[in-house]
Amino acid sequence: MNLRAIPLFSLRGIPVQLHWSWFLVGALEVVWRSDMHSHWVWGAVEFVMLFTLVLLHEFGHAFACRQVGGSVDRILLWPLGGLAQVRPPQRPGAQLWALVAGPLVNLALAIPALLAWAVLRELVPGEGIAYAVFTFAVLNIALFVFNMLPIYPLDGGQVLRSVLWFFIGRERSLLVAASLGAVASVIGTVAAALYLREPFLVAIGVFGVWRSWLAIRVSRTRLKIVSMPTHPVARCPSCGKAPPAGPILRCSSGHPLAPYDGIPPGSCSVCDTRVDLVPCVHCDTLHSPAEALEGGSGRAAIASLQPSRV
Repeated sequence: MNLRAIPLFSLRGIPVQLHWSWFLVGALEVVWRSDMHSHWVWGAVEFVMLFTLVLLHEFGHAFACRQVGGSVDRILLWPLGGLAQVRPPQRPGAQLWALVAGPLVNLALAIPALLAWAVLRELVPGEGIAYAVFTFAVLNIALFVFNMLPIYPLDGGQVLRSVLWFFIGRERSLLVAASLGAVASVIGTVAAALYLREPFLVAIGVFGVWRSWLAIRVSRTRLKIVSMPTHPVARCPSCGKAPPAGPILRCSSGHPLAPYDGIPPGSCSVCDTRVDLVPCVHCDTLHSPAEALEGGSGRAAIASLQPSRV
């Protein structure tokens, strides 16, 4: 059991968890913003309302991902928002729908809330139901606008990546979007620290820089791998595409490993350790090296290329 995540409930097979630090940051936020409300309870209600909307946002991602044939591991709520651990198919259209569905949930909630507030503010003035409905609408609008900013790793930045994917491919689109996101996150972090003096936005900016840098490294590695010559025999069992030939992984001992050329497949030629599952560089589906070889003729062809061992 992960001691850092508290299980809350499960909906349609999707577990929802809450990070323990959410309570600490929530208390700090309520204290920090206590002068903005007539009573601290309103600050607590606003914080809980925000993360309820974040949860609905993440369910939008999760259900859309399933709709296009993907899978969902869990939804985690933590101080910087929510994380829907989803795996949509490696197609730009599927990725695009799974991404925009989250912000669209907030937009769909904001419109009727604004209409309700327009009626209630005349009937119930002050910090009552009308104020709560207005806060509900404003939080939804803020979540929609913020998440649709074209800054990686926000939804908008990943939407930009998915659109670019149609034109320049999966790896280059990630490199471009993550590079733009890194620059924008650095600028946003500096602005939040020096001018806005908002710790929450500073933390989000730092997180954005870190995630963008990781994505840049991943995209560069993938560009090197997909530019390698393709394997003459192996094919991914899921997408049918040929993987790169030669060493594309490292074994547990750190040796370069060509998973489709070993005898048996997946074995290291130096230390004989084996890799049981290999991710496809095209669709990310895990498969065994033996599955990727085209039957006995494929394995025979690979064996004929191997030098004999003494």
